[in-house]
Amino acid sequence: NFSEILFVGRLVHQKGLDILLEALAHLPCTVRLKVIGDGPRYEDYVRRAHDLGLRERVRFCGSVDDPVPSMAQALCLVVPSRWEGFGHVIVEGMAAGCPVIATNCFSGPNEIIDHMINGMLVRPESVDELVEALISLINSPELRGSLIHNGRIRASFYSLAQIGRQYNDYFKGIVNGKDFSQV
Repeated sequence: NFSEILFVGRLVHQKGLDILLEALAHLPCTVRLKVIGDGPRYEDYVRRAHDLGLRERVRFCGSVDDPVPSMAQALCLVVPSRWEGFGHVIVEGMAAGCPVIATNCFSGPNEIIDHMINGMLVRPESVDELVEALISLINSPELRGSLIHNGRIRASFYSLAQIGRQYNDYFKGIVNGKDFSQV
């Protein structure tokens, strides 16, 4: 019986897959990693997984048209970025019912995730904190269920209907002379 964690992103230094590979080496051998994405560091990461003895535990899938089915089946989505923008993949994971562990890096993830409420945040480049978060999630079905439930609620804040209402309110405010300088 295996648990599969998921990484979705470009295979570049910024996204921190090397940190996740290091963390995986400290987890039970029943934990596997599925990597969705491609990029210039692909060969480096394949080699690193091999060097860490993880060849049988990491599956590099390349780019896929729709990662959502993988998100819906994964134990969790890990976003170990060194820095990040908004982090659309976090919202996609939450909407798919996948608990998210992300780094509390500059910008992005902490604007979406409330730690231990709708996801988990760890320090950037901290293999130890990432291992601890993954073990907590593996060992606590209750925590996982709570993160799934609250993550779906949080993702709904970014739905097309919700964003459309916010834009509509904003433009109505402009027409009616509302001062948005303090927003």
